[in-house]
Amino acid sequence: MDYKKLLDETSDLILEPDFQDISRQNVISSALECVNTKEDCMCQLLAWLLNPKQGHLQGEYFLKKLISGIYQTETTSKLPEKTKALLNSYSNIQVMTEVAINEVDNKAKKRRIDILLADSNSKTLFIIERKDGSKAHSNQLAEYYRWTKEHYRGWDHFFIVLDSHKKNHGEQMHPEYVLLDDNWLTSAIKSLLKHNALPSHIEHTLQDIYDFVFNKWDESKDTYFKSRKKKILRIAHQYSKTINKLLTHVIELDDKFYALSDISPTIYYSKLLPSNENKSFSHEQRTLFNLIQSNQDTISLIEDYSEFDQLSEQIVNIYPSICIETHESTLAFSLKKHWFNEDSYWPYYFEIERIENEGNTSYSLNVCSNKKAHESSNQTRTAFTEIYAFASSRKNFQSKTLVEDIETLDFSYGTQLRSTIDSFVKNASSLPDTLCL
Repeated sequence: MDYKKLLDETSDLILEPDFQDISRQNVISSALECVNTKEDCMCQLLAWLLNPKQGHLQGEYFLKKLISGIYQTETTSKLPEKTKALLNSYSNIQVMTEVAINEVDNKAKKRRIDILLADSNSKTLFIIERKDGSKAHSNQLAEYYRWTKEHYRGWDHFFIVLDSHKKNHGEQMHPEYVLLDDNWLTSAIKSLLKHNALPSHIEHTLQDIYDFVFNKWDESKDTYFKSRKKKILRIAHQYSKTINKLLTHVIELDDKFYALSDISPTIYYSKLLPSNENKSFSHEQRTLFNLIQSNQDTISLIEDYSEFDQLSEQIVNIYPSICIETHESTLAFSLKKHWFNEDSYWPYYFEIERIENEGNTSYSLNVCSNKKAHESSNQTRTAFTEIYAFASSRKNFQSKTLVEDIETLDFSYGTQLRSTIDSFVKNASSLPDTLCL
């Protein structure tokens, strides 16, 4: 590795005016961005929203939205009578998190229900298991079901898996549970924000939850961040070779290996500088390490886009007939001939999603359809959902995971990524053309 050359290249990257603009905009604008929104924290947040007595001042609104979401989802579970569930008053319902219970057949072994809602007036119980990237395990859903049926006979029961990734839980998915993603909740929050009838502090809180907890923030609608994505993509493309070097070249510290782009302030000040190994690094290396740690947040952001930017070039080279969009954590594409115009939604598309879970990165491959696409695309969209056997739904947007837990974005011939994309393009090419109106 020619460190002097890489130091010059990295310096040129950082001196770019667009890089400086991205650095200025790469800030935390909401305290919620600092919060760990893994399953335990999400349970607390959901409990707050579902509790009619809490300070969001919306009473049973969110709980009733959850109930509506349950009944609008295709399920094999035996749900309580719909009209009764919707007409019940839950104003005094108790909302609890991390509720420890004893197993039915083994009193010495404890389980924890993520969220338990209990209303003694209507004799209704909601058992909620929250998942944010992980899967159901150890027969936990079955055990919660058995416990509920054993101790709350004669009550109405709702068994729910709230899964932000809507994963396939296989044999662990109990037939009496309803599987929901977060669309019911984000739609509920969005609807409230549209009416401009909330106290200002509640509006700001819900807006932050919508934007940063559920990742719905749209930088294109924020004037401060205008053109930010274009700048990131331009930098990612122009300096792709430099970024790739920072991503792939590693150094060893305390018997561990770190990519150059991973040299954060924490690693630099806790491991690199105090280490005796620092003495063996050249002046150019030490200068480069310092430069990287000083700009690591922005380099990491560009690196995320660069990863998809490089993959998009590979895909377009193989399939020039597609239109493609890259975002920080997703890459999506569809066939150009089925896109009505640039102001309309795609009727269907293929999505590659990056998933960060407890420090590990993986990718899922999804297919999506959108009823909000131009009406001339209805026949095309319907044919696409039939090919991929989408469940019938009244929702405008649907997504189905084809493959998950892919470790790399290797687009070589014969890889799972390449094979799945090849199959998608073949299926999409067989769809009827968009009608000309």
